[in-house]
Amino acid sequence: MLSQESDILKKLRIVESLKADLASSLAEFYQDVAKGKDKQEINESLAEIIISTYILARRLGTSYPELDEATSKILSEKINREPEIERLFGDFTKLKDHIKR
Repeated sequence: MLSQESDILKKLRIVESLKADLASSLAEFYQDVAKGKDKQEINESLAEIIISTYILARRLGTSYPELDEATSKILSEKINREPEIERLFGDFTKLKDHIKR
């Protein structure tokens, strides 16, 4: 019983750590943009956010394909609503096409 409890606590600690990493990465991204950092540094901050999100999802029981599917579904919904960013630039459509590949 004690081993099972310690395993659960370990998993909870890891999830909390991942959530903190995600918040930290987001803060770092905002700082990079505010400080006018170069494209590479901003891309690295964004990549950290994406990686943290995928790993956190996996630790919470969602597989990478499931997360991709949920993302694709939401993108389809956004495309159908035709917000300004989609009408002007087609960003949601381009992202959905990218994820399909």
